[in-house]
Amino acid sequence: MLNKAVFKQTLSQNWKLWAILTAVTSLIAVLIIRTFDPHAMRLAMMAFGADGPPAGIGGGPFGTGTDRFGMLTIPDLMASGYYAMIGLIMPLVYVIITANSLVASQIDRGSMAYTLSTPITRAKVVFTQAVYLIVALASMFAVVTFAGLAVSQVSHNALWGSNHTPDVVATAELLGVSNQDVEDNLQLILNNPEAIAVGAEARGVSEEVYAMYVELLLINQAIDGTAEIMDVTRYEFMENPAMVGGNNEVAQLFSRLLSVNVDTVESHMEHLVDDLYGQSIESPTMLLVMMNGLDHYMQGIEMEALMVGADAAAEYLGMETVELMTQLHILANDQNALRVASEASGIDEATLLAFINVQLAEAEFEFDQGIYFNIGNFVNLNVGIFLLMFAIGGVSFVFSCIFNLTRNSLALGAGIPLGFFILNMMANVSPDLANLRFFTLNTLYNPTDITGGYSFTPQFIAMTAVGMTLYLVGIIVFKKKDLPL
Repeated sequence: MLNKAVFKQTLSQNWKLWAILTAVTSLIAVLIIRTFDPHAMRLAMMAFGADGPPAGIGGGPFGTGTDRFGMLTIPDLMASGYYAMIGLIMPLVYVIITANSLVASQIDRGSMAYTLSTPITRAKVVFTQAVYLIVALASMFAVVTFAGLAVSQVSHNALWGSNHTPDVVATAELLGVSNQDVEDNLQLILNNPEAIAVGAEARGVSEEVYAMYVELLLINQAIDGTAEIMDVTRYEFMENPAMVGGNNEVAQLFSRLLSVNVDTVESHMEHLVDDLYGQSIESPTMLLVMMNGLDHYMQGIEMEALMVGADAAAEYLGMETVELMTQLHILANDQNALRVASEASGIDEATLLAFINVQLAEAEFEFDQGIYFNIGNFVNLNVGIFLLMFAIGGVSFVFSCIFNLTRNSLALGAGIPLGFFILNMMANVSPDLANLRFFTLNTLYNPTDITGGYSFTPQFIAMTAVGMTLYLVGIIVFKKKDLPL
């Protein structure tokens, strides 16, 4: 069915637009990934102000919601920004312009009459045009995917070649074991005061902060491992931690991570499950706070009071508040500045110092996890946006096949896809308009579902089905309709 001559002609007429928009789309993705900085992300999270960030990305006085799926890694940032808005615009423009030019524009200009005067059948012409649009879109996102993977590796060693962190190297040398042995059994550090001192020095933090940082690593290993054993997402486990009750595999995991006898773990798990029944784990940092017995210190801390204290301490130190909030070690190490913050906020110094240590431990964890790169998530983000453009391209293509005039084709072939985009944007902006998402194809592509570990396969299947149906309808309509030849 594919006609090579028509395909080559279509390619020669449209490759420049494809090249320009593909280059711009890829360049924006590359710049975002290239300039990614976990500490800058932390600053951005704090920019939400006294109320803290929204609950979905970790609110409250216990930090910014440390989580691999909490808008702190490269794929998460891309999902919440680039693929939710910027990455849609350029491909959408390309789809609208190209789909119209493939059929309706050629009929309007009269060039279609010339093509059909040759032995090439209508079916071959319209099928070839549909294939071109699909191949062009697939090629566009293949380039974006490759560019993103390449810059992630070059800028962050995100795909391979990542080295062990300096503290792991230093503690492994002290303990006389391999780097991997330390990473696999972090209790080797926690059970050895000298190892904690060496690791803290290697990371440039206090021993208290370093011990909390290692504990936070353990907590996240436990959450990830438990979710895998229970065959759920980490979010689902944290929403219902009592689901682990009586699970021997989970008990063995905890036994290995904590270097505690399995029977002891199972005994404690029974009480823990009872305590957590009907409750959720707000964040890994909350568990860190509880494990260190700091929750009684921090009960009732208001972010507004903390910010008042931070403002006062920053003024005392001659710094900007946002600068101090990303360098809390300065406040922790300056007794006078800590006293100023305590007096201004009304929070005692011990509580402030406990809060700061938790924040610093979380910051160390975020720095390690910030460039965590899930290749599968990144590829699926691009597959998903391709399928969305595939389906929307079907909308534009079918109207290009229905109408003989460009203005009529664009009225619906451009109007409906742009309407989808606007309705989806409005639904995301205001909860009151959330129902608008049911009137747009864009709702089938939710990038944060992909990076958040939620199901997206049914949506991918739906977009594929919608696109195939629309392209087929367009081909059938064009074959049967009367043309002004």
